[in-house]
Amino acid sequence: MQWALDAIKAKRNPAGRGEHCTFDGTQARVSFFITSKVGATSAALQALHARAYQDGNEVANHTDTHADTLQANPDIGVWLREMNTCNGYLTGLGVPKTAIIGFRTPFLQYTSATFNAVAQEGFLYDCSVEHFLSPTGEDWPYTLDNGRSTNSYLRNDDTGKHAGLWELPVHEFMPPTGWVGVTGLDWNIWCARQMNTTDALNLLKASLDIRFKGDMRAPANRAPLFVGGHTDLYSQNNPDAVPCSNTYLERRQVIEQFIDYALAYDASVRIVPYGQIMRWMQSPRGLDGTMGR
Repeated sequence: MQWALDAIKAKRNPAGRGEHCTFDGTQARVSFFITSKVGATSAALQALHARAYQDGNEVANHTDTHADTLQANPDIGVWLREMNTCNGYLTGLGVPKTAIIGFRTPFLQYTSATFNAVAQEGFLYDCSVEHFLSPTGEDWPYTLDNGRSTNSYLRNDDTGKHAGLWELPVHEFMPPTGWVGVTGLDWNIWCARQMNTTDALNLLKASLDIRFKGDMRAPANRAPLFVGGHTDLYSQNNPDAVPCSNTYLERRQVIEQFIDYALAYDASVRIVPYGQIMRWMQSPRGLDGTMGR
């Protein structure tokens, strides 16, 4: 967690035209989806969770326990308790309740009860629904007014329809060639696929490239590229990371190199938290100052 905070702290988005609405020249910041039970057992980790918000990053809800029993859990009461406990932990660290607007479910597993609880708790967005690469470029965030996108994977009894609730999808990472993607979280790169550092970095670069330039698999559409990570995979003290490929230092290096690559890739690249992407989607502003929906 400390490495992640230090790695992003000095980064800054391209200067652009100086438009605040398009994050020109702002500090590059990310979202941290916090599980509260782990933090509650460690004063040092609590301080780092608090620092995440103090540094200007977004802090969001990732349940209290992250327990295996949450997978495909159909009980809305369970979800509400998990969300409420986590919110209580975060507000206890000094994060305003009004700033906790996002949720991600553990294991990317959900039921309609999960989303009923998300809506009842008043979260403004979720980022738990996996999407495969759309050959027609339909990769933008959307609201769940009509349920999940047809370009997403079905989970259990689905999301249900929730007017005004934004979905910021878990996009596939796509390699430079081929149609076999990797679910857009780092665990899938390092642990499920056991990728070496060269292939991992090329995977992330190619995923950004397809957003800008497109290829035979999908058109360029400048849709946000969501990159999900787990800070514990970059810790020297995490035994659960042993099955993953490479050392924790090598994994750190890939992430650091990709951040630098992305910020230098094009003058229109911005690294911002999920919540800011959602706010921008509510009132889009082009880099040339034009507005649209």
